[in-house]
Amino acid sequence: MEALDDKTLGELRAKSKSSLFFLAYFVLGFTDLTKEIHRPICRALQNYTVNTRMAIVLPRTWFKSSIGSIAYPIWRAINDPNVRVLIAQNTMTNAKKKVNSIKAIFDTNELLQVLFPELMPTGRAPWSAECLTVNRRLAAPEGTFEPAGTGTAVTSRHYDVVIQDD
Repeated sequence: MEALDDKTLGELRAKSKSSLFFLAYFVLGFTDLTKEIHRPICRALQNYTVNTRMAIVLPRTWFKSSIGSIAYPIWRAINDPNVRVLIAQNTMTNAKKKVNSIKAIFDTNELLQVLFPELMPTGRAPWSAECLTVNRRLAAPEGTFEPAGTGTAVTSRHYDVVIQDD
């Protein structure tokens, strides 16, 4: 990756924190997203204090999971490293695949690593498909990103965000 000056890094960082669509498209590399279809979805997700419950209904292969189960949890973590996100799917195997996709982005996306070095794992917290915990101040039993399948017991767990994906 080409070195970026501090001003450019600051601008990219600010834009990534303020725009889920920008983060997904330009930083995470989800370049199949379109402004006409996906930007309104991203804006609705960003307005989570008003839209506390949402259903994204689009045909298969229209990147619902890319936005809702991968980019959105990452966006929430860059805006609040203490957030705890549960990603629930029909099976634990599928849920772990989503968490593993997030892990792969943190592990390999150089731009994300440069823009948000303070979030990168330090080796002190869990970092696997079972539980990902970004570098944070919160001491909690829940990780930043955790998977759950149908029938998974999450009793006594406390999540800030619950994402149910097909």
